[in-house]
Amino acid sequence: MKKSLRGDYGKDKHFASGKLTKVVEKPLRKLTEVDKAGHEKFENDDEMYKTYTTDYGCAVNKETIAKLVWFELVN
Repeated sequence: MKKSLRGDYGKDKHFASGKLTKVVEKPLRKLTEVDKAGHEKFENDDEMYKTYTTDYGCAVNKETIAKLVWFELVN
């Protein structure tokens, strides 16, 4: 079983401060390896769609729009 990277999600614990630097929306099929860097790894895209369908409770496929958000850590 794969370990979840979601940690304390939903527990309202402050863990860092950041500044929003960039937001991009694109279909999941257009995600590049650079876009995916630093995120949960999947064996293939079908595994990613299945996991996200379970996580979000709605059908996710290659045409589902993803919102990529970049932050810069601040003190």
